[in-house]
Amino acid sequence: MFRKYLVFFNILFVFLFFTDQFAQQKNYEFENYFNTYFNSRKIPSASVGVAQHGKIEWLETKGYSDIENKIPATNNSTYRIASVSKTITAVAVMQLVEKGKLRLEDNAKKYLPEFSHCKYDFTIRQLLNHTSGIRGYKEGEFDSNVHFKSFSELLRYLAKDTLQYKPGTKYLYSTLAYNLLGAIIERVTEESFAVYVKENIFKPSGMEHTLPDLSSEFIRTRAKGYDRKGSTGFIDAPLVDLSIKIPGGGFLSTSADLLKFGIALLNGKLIKRSTLEIMLKPTYLASGKKSDYGLGMVYQMDKTGNYYFHHVGGGTGFSAHLIIYPHEELVTVHLINLKTGDLGDPALDLSRIALHNKNGNYKNSSSAKK
Repeated sequence: MFRKYLVFFNILFVFLFFTDQFAQQKNYEFENYFNTYFNSRKIPSASVGVAQHGKIEWLETKGYSDIENKIPATNNSTYRIASVSKTITAVAVMQLVEKGKLRLEDNAKKYLPEFSHCKYDFTIRQLLNHTSGIRGYKEGEFDSNVHFKSFSELLRYLAKDTLQYKPGTKYLYSTLAYNLLGAIIERVTEESFAVYVKENIFKPSGMEHTLPDLSSEFIRTRAKGYDRKGSTGFIDAPLVDLSIKIPGGGFLSTSADLLKFGIALLNGKLIKRSTLEIMLKPTYLASGKKSDYGLGMVYQMDKTGNYYFHHVGGGTGFSAHLIIYPHEELVTVHLINLKTGDLGDPALDLSRIALHNKNGNYKNSSSAKK
């Protein structure tokens, strides 16, 4: 009996040893890649991370969150995640669908009297997949300084314009359409959008540093956004008021928090796996034309045959990308306080490094090249 236990513990020791060695090697590859990327790209700062099988494996942040005052960026620095916010809002909507409080095929005007004058009906599904006919930005709205005190005020402003096309006939990416989803969440739950996502998305996921990017609030950890000046210089990004697009592009977060969000999505803490699968289905227009954009996320295959879903973000002064490989239980992310210039795609490169052993030789997507 003792000999059996001895053999078992020897095998366990060897397994743990090689598992630890593998993890150290993988982290070395992540670190080596990120050092090369950061030193070659000449960016203010970047925060990146990798999680797999429900655990954050590696997290790193380099550079300055404020160049002028030489404030180093840290893993707790909060970056504008721009359109990655749409995935958060979409999951919030799908929670209400699971609870029977909403249906994807509901006429959205049922909850939005501001749009009752519209010639055509449009559904919650169409708001999620950008086929509702709601317009995109007008000139000046992307970097807007106008403050909207509530969704009701914002919807009255948006409802002045007619739909751009008959719903379901075209795909038009519309961050503004996600404001309608935020308003629907408020009217169905009878609580503010910010409170709902905090209690039902952020807390269950363990996201302690994610919040709306309100210009009126002092947020100590908020990174400063920049644009390129020449090949290596920077200028401050414009000051903006994101009240025009909180649900579709107005959250601050950290790499760690977005990894936790991805983990929570995969392990069923936020929505059922069957609900996630609904979100990943492609969109088909009335003509039969297909779009890879599902409900708040894009689902596609990489060059090595692995499926992943993701969302990119490009906000005033910031860039972001969240990638999730559901079958490999892999989540990668990057946050950068710069929008302009060739930034590569660190999140995608880190995914490829993480999947190296499965798919053979890893080849950089050139993100580390100058």
